[in-house]
Amino acid sequence: MSTALFLCLAWGILTLWVRDRWAVASFQSLALLLAAACLVDAWKAGRQPRWHPLLWPLAAVPCWGLCQLAAGWSVDPWNTSEAVLIWTGHLAVAFVAVQLAGETRRFRLLFAVFGTVLALEAMLQCWTAGGTVFWLFDSGYTERVFGPFVYHNKFAQFVELVLPVVLFQSLKDRNRAPLWFAAAALLFGGILASASRSGLLMGLLELGLLLATAYISGTARGKVLVWSGVSLALLAVAGGLLAGWSGMLERVTGLDPRMDLRLPIWKSTLAMIRERPATGFGLGSFPIAYPAYADMDIGLIVNTAHQDWLQWAAEGGVPMLLAMLWFTGMAAPRLLRSLWGVGALVVLVHGLMDYPMHQNPAFASLLIAVVVLAVTSND
Repeated sequence: MSTALFLCLAWGILTLWVRDRWAVASFQSLALLLAAACLVDAWKAGRQPRWHPLLWPLAAVPCWGLCQLAAGWSVDPWNTSEAVLIWTGHLAVAFVAVQLAGETRRFRLLFAVFGTVLALEAMLQCWTAGGTVFWLFDSGYTERVFGPFVYHNKFAQFVELVLPVVLFQSLKDRNRAPLWFAAAALLFGGILASASRSGLLMGLLELGLLLATAYISGTARGKVLVWSGVSLALLAVAGGLLAGWSGMLERVTGLDPRMDLRLPIWKSTLAMIRERPATGFGLGSFPIAYPAYADMDIGLIVNTAHQDWLQWAAEGGVPMLLAMLWFTGMAAPRLLRSLWGVGALVVLVHGLMDYPMHQNPAFASLLIAVVVLAVTSND
């Protein structure tokens, strides 16, 4: 089942660039079929399907969306219905992950290899494909298209998710440790190539968390800790040599907080939250509800709040925000102890300045799967 779950998620990631409905629908259908297969398997074995407390907040979200529809609170019932389907798909993926009963080795290995290969392809594609996806398909953009990720920050978030898994593999597979370390350097180079400022910040935070967690848990002490720190520093240098620092330096040195369009969007989103703190405007309704609260025209269509946590509060009110805090709060300690799940926690933190959990359902499902697998892992 771990291979089937991985293939389902890999399909979702590889089709992120597709704008037509069939891509998301096929991914969600596969997730629901896998969940149904787990139920049938449990029934045939004469046992109850496994359950985990992490599933409760994930189940609460689509239920809350249905409540918004039934009560007439949603300003965009169609998109709220769509969001209910998306969160049901997330729940299905998490349910399948729980059924693996902590046996995560195969999934972890497949994900580490897949993530490394895709990162390499993505960088080569960005440098040579002129905005096409896999050198074949028109993306609608002419630059900074990384594999199936048409938004550079999403690619950086994907790398954040994979990097600790690869580093963990270097600890578990000492015979191939140099190969895994090279893969980690490649991945860090991917963050630099993306020129994502928040991605670089989160990547450095991730490396620091890994060192701190390894020290606190006793995995690395004394000379081992020093060597680990030196290794991570060399990793960053190697990544810089591979991808170059120029693009990232231009983005960082050219930063002007006054020109950051996210700030007025966040301010307007806070006004939305103050207007409907208890009920929200309806899951998935942000693009419809936002214009009435925008206090300035930034010249662009605003589809997201560019901040996951604010958008959850605006669309779902306090109940939605509490559900996600519940999910993250339960998972965080175990994600840190697992080491390889640190990336999932970092991506959730990245949601304080971007939107990794919005617009791309398959990536959000992948993030949730990594959270559940790391929390329930026996390693």
